[in-house]
Amino acid sequence: MFARPLTGSVSPAVVSLVTFHVPAHAAEHLIQGWQAIKDAIKASYANDFDGEKARIAYAHTRLACAKSEPCARGVKPRDRAAYEAECESLTAALADYS
Repeated sequence: MFARPLTGSVSPAVVSLVTFHVPAHAAEHLIQGWQAIKDAIKASYANDFDGEKARIAYAHTRLACAKSEPCARGVKPRDRAAYEAECESLTAALADYS
């Protein structure tokens, strides 16, 4: 299991809101990255390998955005450790998926 210290406590209702909007903050990018991995797994079970590949590419993009300097600068100091841990966790999940 991969740790989600920054976004793990976000309610499913908030997750669904975030996934339907353009992310602006690091936590939103991370939520969309995790959701993309879930969607890729569903696509693989449906033998939609092009869809799976696209969703994993999208997860990599969301992670890159979350790690970008403008997003990283917006993370509150009290959330910095959780943000860095979750970025590492999502990186590990994507590496494990490949």
